[in-house]
Amino acid sequence: MKEQAESIIKNVGYYVYMVVNMYLNEVQRMRISYNKLWKLLIDKKMSKADLRKAVEMSPNTMTKMRRDEEVSMSVLLKIANYLKCDISDMVEFVDTEEQEA
Repeated sequence: MKEQAESIIKNVGYYVYMVVNMYLNEVQRMRISYNKLWKLLIDKKMSKADLRKAVEMSPNTMTKMRRDEEVSMSVLLKIANYLKCDISDMVEFVDTEEQEA
């Protein structure tokens, strides 16, 4: 009985390891892009600095966005409300493998 329990624990541990590993590989494959937001600002004849001031965003947050890094959902909601658009009009996930090809 003890051997059977140990075998089950090993199998479950391996399964959990594989699921976590697949998840991490998928997450690492995707990156965020704010290119749609920058194009939207151009269409509205608005600078990034104007947007930052209008939604009272910190300079550090704007720097993160310029570098295509993740920012909080509350920041994205503020921007979407200000520009009267949806988050999907500003942000997209890009597959890094497609971009490299």
